[in-house]
Amino acid sequence: MSTLTEPHIELRAGPRGPRPRVSGKGVLVQAIVAWHLVLRMPPEEIAANHDLTLSEVYSALSYYYDHREEIERLNKEDDEYVEQMKRANPSLLEEKLRQRFGH
Repeated sequence: MSTLTEPHIELRAGPRGPRPRVSGKGVLVQAIVAWHLVLRMPPEEIAANHDLTLSEVYSALSYYYDHREEIERLNKEDDEYVEQMKRANPSLLEEKLRQRFGH
């Protein structure tokens, strides 16, 4: 089930709870924000590379600025989840490299 929250943005259920996504595309608002703010991709490049319209990209960025604390909390929760998964499932490749090269 999804709920339209703003033009082009819906809250859609997922395995880690509802997340804001571009309606009908499934692209996470968090991903668009990361591409724009972290990777410094301009909105036009994001749209072209991910089959989005400029309106959808700008709606995602607008949603982020209107819900910044929520998105930052989701990012922090995701980072913590990744660290938990790494601890619970150590990399076999890293272990083999440690054994081989003694690091």
